[in-house]
Amino acid sequence: METLSHARISRTVRFRLLLAFLLSAFLLPANAQSDVIDRLELAFANGASDSVIAELHGILRAPGTSRTSRFEACMLMAECWYQRQSMEQFNAWNDSAGTLLNSKDEERWARVEVNRCRYANFFVKPEQAIVWGNSALARYRHAGDRTTWKHAYEIYQALG
Repeated sequence: METLSHARISRTVRFRLLLAFLLSAFLLPANAQSDVIDRLELAFANGASDSVIAELHGILRAPGTSRTSRFEACMLMAECWYQRQSMEQFNAWNDSAGTLLNSKDEERWARVEVNRCRYANFFVKPEQAIVWGNSALARYRHAGDRTTWKHAYEIYQALG
């Protein structure tokens, strides 16, 4: 009898978890999805990169995820791999983020190009790093939001 009630509880818990996942993946508005990315960025900063990678894979597989959330998830995934110095994975996730952008999204393109600069710098290709860094600075300069200049330090940090 105890086994039956344990199995019933287990099914109930699994159903609730599945329901919570489906609601979060398909029905949450875009700003709620960005809250998830913000939470994952904080977890990454606190050193939980393994669990962050696992959750990011779930976000990226969910068909209801907004394009913006997919971009942010790819960028965070790239950071996770950069931390691990797996530069091929870093570059692949950065390029995946780039494929989600339209040509007019200057600030996000600048972030992608900053990562390309970091990639070139890691492999000691200073000429290519400078090209990507200058391109990112030009995009930041043309971005609609002037506060994006705060990210320019990343370029100088990458060029070391």
